Amino acid sequence: MCLLLFFFSFLPVCKARIDLGFLIDGSRRVRTTTFARITNYVKETVRRFDVQRSQTRIGLVLFGQSPRFILGFRRSYSRAQVYSEIAKLRLLGETKRNTGQALLYAKKSFFNGKPRCGRRRVLILITTGTSRDDVVRPARVLHAMGVEVYSIGVGSVSFKYLRTVSTNRYHVFVVSARRLVTIVRTVKDKMCYSPG
Repeated sequence: MCLLLFFFSFLPVCKARIDLGFLIDGSRRVRTTTFARITNYVKETVRRFDVQRSQTRIGLVLFGQSPRFILGFRRSYSRAQVYSEIAKLRLLGETKRNTGQALLYAKKSFFNGKPRCGRRRVLILITTGTSRDDVVRPARVLHAMGVEVYSIGVGSVSFKYLRTVSTNRYHVFVVSARRLVTIVRTVKDKMCYSPG
């Protein structure tokens, strides 16, 4: 345990100026154990960034049939405060999954207005299935605003479906819930070091 804590204390932290939003599938179709692994993935990703107003700002939206705002960029949150909000996340009691509506809500909640000079706009969608509403138009709206959209499919989610949401094919990941944590560094490095 001590060795694990020692390892995590020396993880490279991204110093890039990023507005990083997470759009998390909280529909009833997500298993409780899978949801726990999804929230752990979000926490481990946040751990890799310098979370403060002048560096990386974190936003969280939980969605099912309708989206629920958790955190946004207007207030300054410490990493510990973000962890606290992640720990409170619970599955919604909604069976339907409206990802398109959630994407538009993320645009309104996180990315409205002109982007700040030198600050990247990134949205990570994490879902366990397809949407019952259209995702193509909302995704195009975000792309046109300069938002880099990553899609993470947990379980047997179609790559083709996720590609319709993402900025490009290199922003798509399909992985089992057990292996979610294995892509943390890869996704972080793409956000932090690739040209924005």
